[in-house]
Amino acid sequence: GQGSPSNLNPPLRGYYMGQFRGVKALVTQAEYSIPVGQFFSGISISPFFFKNLAAFAFYDGAIIERTNHSYTQWLGGVGGGAFLNTLLFYNFPFQIRAELSYGLNKTYGGDLITSLLFGGGI
Repeated sequence: GQGSPSNLNPPLRGYYMGQFRGVKALVTQAEYSIPVGQFFSGISISPFFFKNLAAFAFYDGAIIERTNHSYTQWLGGVGGGAFLNTLLFYNFPFQIRAELSYGLNKTYGGDLITSLLFGGGI
């Protein structure tokens, strides 16, 4: 992608957000998920309806052209986790996702990062 130095900050798992500033980036991401279980049930009269649970593994990679027109080395990140797809009030899709990511390039701030994410509109 392309952008101004203020708005190009590609998300790269295994690296902290806001760590990279650049004018261009080549980003690649691959993710594979494996179904673990399907529930299709709720809990008593609660407004949550559980659909399925899955495990996943991923690889993210990028090279970024910085504001001084030099390029970073190839930045890679790997990791995995699990996600649970639910329906709120039996009608609104909602996902709960736990992930562990590891940035492979320590020179550019790669680190072991845990995340717990919540999102709708699956």
